[in-house]
Amino acid sequence: MANVWWKDAHRWSIIYGNYSGIEATAIPQNHNLAIIGTAANNKLIADLLRRSIITLPDKADSYAVKSMKDPANEKRMLLIIAGSNPSALLYAVNDFAWRYQNQIAIAYNDPKHRHIALENLPSFEWNDWPRIQDRGIWTWGYVIYDYKSFIKNMAKLRFNMLTIWNDHV
Repeated sequence: MANVWWKDAHRWSIIYGNYSGIEATAIPQNHNLAIIGTAANNKLIADLLRRSIITLPDKADSYAVKSMKDPANEKRMLLIIAGSNPSALLYAVNDFAWRYQNQIAIAYNDPKHRHIALENLPSFEWNDWPRIQDRGIWTWGYVIYDYKSFIKNMAKLRFNMLTIWNDHV
């Protein structure tokens, strides 16, 4: 089953995950479109990589983010967020949110204006990957009161390792 989310107020369709049958070809032409995924879990991403519309660096946890005019409808934008694996995809989504959306919200000094940024999305492209293989925190002596928030923040920082050390256990 396809995971398709329509945000009619902002005229964006986001397609991610696995889909089959007629859903695989039923892409709305009257909305801006965001395609998010990995080649393994999204056939559209695999096709875009095969046709070199996007490229992923040959590095561990690499990702690509690209915004361009939609070839099927020049009046609309196509946003592609692709990762070489699920971790890289998380890095890509966080990077896009940080680099693009948050800058607009800061400029307007109000997070509710983020949709303005998406409506006026310019063309751009970037690829990236973590430069260090093992990235993490060693918590020796530090008490973590909220593990869920702590780990969420680690994901935003692209950390992939947590060592919990406590002398009192």
